[in-house]
This record gives sequence, structure tokens and C-alpha cells, in this order.
Amino acid sequence: MNAAKNINELTSQQIEAFERLAIFENTRSLQVLTLAEASPFNELRTIGGNEALSDSEWLEWLRSLRSGTHTLTASYGSSTGNLTFQYWWASGGGLFYCYTLQYKICGPGGNKANVNWSARARQNFVVYSPDAMWQSCEWISWARGGWIASNLDLSALVAVDFIFDRSGDDPSASAGVTLRYS
Repeated sequence: MNAAKNINELTSQQIEAFERLAIFENTRSLQVLTLAEASPFNELRTIGGNEALSDSEWLEWLRSLRSGTHTLTASYGSSTGNLTFQYWWASGGGLFYCYTLQYKICGPGGNKANVNWSARARQNFVVYSPDAMWQSCEWISWARGGWIASNLDLSALVAVDFIFDRSGDDPSASAGVTLRYS
């Protein structure tokens, strides 16, 4: 089942720009990023109100970003699901960007599992996978994401619900983590 498009959904181009930014951040500090170096990330300028930013405001927005990567794991019996996601804080922790990188489901059954996940704070963002996720016990790329306003305490909850494909009833398992801006 696919849900209707979320208002704050990231496009594949915006996710790719965040990925390029993560690679850049691994080699150099964002604090020294110049306007010329920022051009590979211009897709991020189309998110929300960023299109109205001046060049200096845009550069300051990029320099203020903080990121991390996390993997959620949930099990039911002999089935285990893993979901790895990347997240970014912006605007002094007021905005939370999150997108999945990959998933892995191990256990008996077919290839009609579900990986439904959400980011929740003052706003909610929910992604429902198709009823066709593989249970091959291999990491599979899967990029989906969005952004929300964080809680007043600068936190956001990321949660996942794995529905394992089995003959008969499909069991599920959930996991979540509360992340804080620091």
C-alpha cells in the first residue's frame, strides 16, 4: 500500500544532494564551505522556504547543518528487520530531515514484506512501503524521506514497523529512537 504524497516529502534529487553533502562533510567541515562549493547541493535550496534565502543566508543554512546515521532493528521470532537512515538537523535544531538509506530483512517467508517508517515531532512524516519488500537477508538500497518541524525540546522520534511476509498471518515488529539536536 502506498500512501498519498506527504507535503514535506524529499525528492530523489534532494536525497542525492544530502548524500553528496554527507560525503563532503566526511572530507571537510561544513563550517568552511564556500558558495562555489555549495553548487552541488542546490537541490536543497528547493526545500520549503529555502528558495527565498539570499546567497549568504543559503550558505549559513548549509553551514548550520548537523547530521548522523542510525540503524533501527526489530525482531519477531526468527525474523529480523533492519532500517538504516540518515538525518540532518537545520535551523538550530528547529527542522529535522530524515531519509532511509537501506533495509535488510532476514527470516523465513516470501518477498512481500513491508517496511513502514515515520518521523514524528510537532509534525509527522510517514512512509508506507509497497507490499513487496525482500526478505533476502541482504542490504537493499531504499531511499525515501522527508522533513518536519522538531519538538520544542529539539527532538524527533524515528520509528519503523516491519511486517514480515509469512504464510498465514504476517507478524510485525517495531523499533524507534528519539534523536536530539546537540
